[in-house]
Amino acid sequence: MAPQPERLTVYTISLSHYCDAGRWALQVAGKPYQEIPYIPGFHQMFGPMKRFRKNAMKTMGRDSEAIKRPFSTPCVLDDKGVIVANECWDCIELVGPVNTALKDLLNDVVGPATRCIAYSHILREENDKTLLKIATAPPIPFWQRALFRITVLRRGIASKMTELMVHNEEFVQGQRDKLNEALRQIQTMMEGDESDVFNLDGQEISATGLAVAALLCPLSGASGAPGYSIEDLPESMVKEIHQWLEDPVVMWAHTAYEKFRNQGNRDRWG
Repeated sequence: MAPQPERLTVYTISLSHYCDAGRWALQVAGKPYQEIPYIPGFHQMFGPMKRFRKNAMKTMGRDSEAIKRPFSTPCVLDDKGVIVANECWDCIELVGPVNTALKDLLNDVVGPATRCIAYSHILREENDKTLLKIATAPPIPFWQRALFRITVLRRGIASKMTELMVHNEEFVQGQRDKLNEALRQIQTMMEGDESDVFNLDGQEISATGLAVAALLCPLSGASGAPGYSIEDLPESMVKEIHQWLEDPVVMWAHTAYEKFRNQGNRDRWG
């Protein structure tokens, strides 16, 4: 009998497109895993990620970026409890390389901008019922769902997330402008010498395509996107998604997610 592949353990937070990128990449790379999810904020209060990274200091070094971001997710451990991935890019590299310029653009501009824009809708107090529903969706365990129903706790977490990642409407508009500029750069790449990595006609998606589709998913309106299925979102965000879908890159991301990610969800090990 052939030996069974090791089963990884992936610590995640709900609503995170970075975590979704990591899960998707592990699936494409053929890495079985079990997921231990947290609601944002709960991963800092109750999660073990900081302890794992503190224990890893000897091998990673005190100056490691992972040590400087002790609560970052996804955090992936092997079956011996050793950290094998500190962020989604470590998982994506298992699928294949991503052009450095594009990776920097996705990591520094696209990912934060899509998160900011999405959170500017979801975290509003008038959309509190939406936040409660999508932040506690499966596989979030019962004890977290029960705690998150405490209004003062939930709104406190939402307020902190707004302070850190949304700030104010002027900041959000600046993120929209930056995202628009980034999309034009990605479109140029799609039409350039490396256009083959954006091809959606095959049976598998490239690491590049996966990264773009995952980090744009909060604004692409793709079905099955964890926390971002358009039928679950507030009206103001749905309206904005339809506006973004007029952009060819966002529409490409929608198509890629619908074709490849949803198949991955059906075949999922975790």
